[in-house]
Amino acid sequence: MSASSAQPDGEKLAELRSRVDEHFFSRDTLDALDFVFDTRNRLRGKSREVGDVFAHNLIAVVTTASSTWVFARRTAMTAAYYGLMGVEIGLRKKYDPALDHAEVQKKLHEALQEGKWKETLEKTAANLAIGNLADFLEDEIGRNCATNVLLQCAVMTWSALEILTADLFVAFLNQNPKMTATLFADEHTKKLYSPKEIALSLEEHSYDLSNKMGDVLLGLCRMDDLVKMRAIYEALLKNVVIRQQLNTVELWRLFKSRNLIVHRAAVVDELFRNSTGLDVKVGDALKITPAQLEEYILIVGHAGVEILRGAEQFFPPDKGGAT
Repeated sequence: MSASSAQPDGEKLAELRSRVDEHFFSRDTLDALDFVFDTRNRLRGKSREVGDVFAHNLIAVVTTASSTWVFARRTAMTAAYYGLMGVEIGLRKKYDPALDHAEVQKKLHEALQEGKWKETLEKTAANLAIGNLADFLEDEIGRNCATNVLLQCAVMTWSALEILTADLFVAFLNQNPKMTATLFADEHTKKLYSPKEIALSLEEHSYDLSNKMGDVLLGLCRMDDLVKMRAIYEALLKNVVIRQQLNTVELWRLFKSRNLIVHRAAVVDELFRNSTGLDVKVGDALKITPAQLEEYILIVGHAGVEILRGAEQFFPPDKGGAT
C-alpha cells in the first residue's frame, strides 16, 4: 500500500512514538477538563462571566499545545486516504479499464466510514503522523519549535489562573466592598496596600469606591504573584480546599517557570533551581514535557474551580433570575 510505505513499524515505531511524546502534546480533546465546564455551567452572575473566560483560556492552552499534533494527524489522514484510493483504483483498473474514478472514490468513502477500512485508515494515519513528527525533530528548528510551543503554553496556563484570580477579585470586592476590611485586618494582606495610595485613590474617585473597590485595590496590588494570590484568597474566602490547591509544589513550579520563561528566556539560574527543587542545571534552557504541561493544566483547572466555587456564594443571581 503506497500510503503506508513510509510508515515505521515494530520497535522502530515504538522508539519514534516515545520521542514524539517527549516533544508534542497529543491530547486533542477537552475531556480531561470536563470538571471545569461543569463548574462553569453552575455559576451565576459575575462569577459566571469570570468562569467563562477561565474555561476559554484553558481551551486555548490545549488547542495551541496540540495544534502541531493535530496538523500532523490531519495531514497524514489525507495522505493515507489518497493512498488507499490509489490502491483501490489500481486494483479495479485491472478488471475495468473504463473505470469511473468518481464512483470508486464514492464507494471507498462509504467503506471508510465504518469497520475494518476505517480502522486501517486511522492506524495508517497515526503511524504516518508519528513518522513525520519524528522527521521534524531531526532538524534543530523543529526541536526548537516543539520546545517553544510547550514553554509558551506553560505561560498561558499560569496566565489563565492569574486572569481568573484578578477578574474574580475585582468582581468580588466591587460586589462586596465591606470585605475590604478583611484584607486590611489580615496580617498577611494588610501590608500589600499602602494607606497613602488608598487615600490618593479615594480622592481620585471623589471618596466613593462603593462599586470600584476591586478595581482600585487590584491597581494597588496586582494578582501576579502566587504568594500574594494565596494570602488574598485565604483572607477573603477562608477555604481549606482553596488553600491546599494554591499550596501545591506543582503550582509553585509553574509560577516560577513562568517567570523564568518570560524574564530569562527560560535559561535556568541558581535562584530558580533552589526555589523549585527541580533537577536542572544552571545555564541550561528549561524544558517542559507534554506530560508536565498536562499536569500544570489540570492543577490550574482544579485551583480555579475551587476558587470559583468558594466565591460563588457572594454573587447574587442576575436580575433576570438566570443562574
